[in-house]
Amino acid sequence: MKIELHHINLSSDKVDEMNDFYLNVMKLKTETQGLPILEKKKGYSGDVAFVSDGKIQTHLAEKDLDVCAVWQTIHPPNNYNFGVETGQYYTNHRQGGWDELNKISDKYKIIAEKLHPQMTQDVMRRSKVGISPYGQCEVCYRDLEIIQWGSLLIKPDMSKVITEPDFYKPMETYVPVKPDWSDLNETIEKVLANYKDYQYIIDNARQKVVEMYSYENVCMYWYNFFSNMSGVENA
Repeated sequence: MKIELHHINLSSDKVDEMNDFYLNVMKLKTETQGLPILEKKKGYSGDVAFVSDGKIQTHLAEKDLDVCAVWQTIHPPNNYNFGVETGQYYTNHRQGGWDELNKISDKYKIIAEKLHPQMTQDVMRRSKVGISPYGQCEVCYRDLEIIQWGSLLIKPDMSKVITEPDFYKPMETYVPVKPDWSDLNETIEKVLANYKDYQYIIDNARQKVVEMYSYENVCMYWYNFFSNMSGVENA
């Protein structure tokens, strides 16, 4: 079976400008055949455009959601964190984020619920801002997913957390809020009112992710890790 790439998805808050770029700069053509059915009745209301080089389609879609906060909130009691029951702490923390967002849900388009994995990715792609709470440790895979989809990451302060690489840089790779979410809504309102001013964080974060997980950096990390262990000889 021969596998072929049919299309790629790109999201932006300026679909018209993006379409103009691909038509007039990249010299692609407007695509009219084999397009997906727009499911506006199921919640999508953004602008779209379709272009192609004759083989691969490029689907351009508007980021029609303001904020996504998609995660599991209820964590049943457990003792898998070194015998310490932590489920209730994470439940309170994550539910607290949703409770705060509910206070501004009449002003912005917000998705705050647990979704099927495939729908979760779609919502992240369509959102201008992605919120990621603490996970079963402070770091969560959702952090990177939000960044990869080109959304602005808002996350509880990570300044006390040591990571390798040292990725979490406030106002460089993410926008920090207080762990109790007390300044979450104020931060969201400021961000959405001046969204262009935060684009550099989105761009910088994505670049850092690409650099962190390049083949060379990953290989060198593990090479240095093992070569510095006692009893290990370099080849």
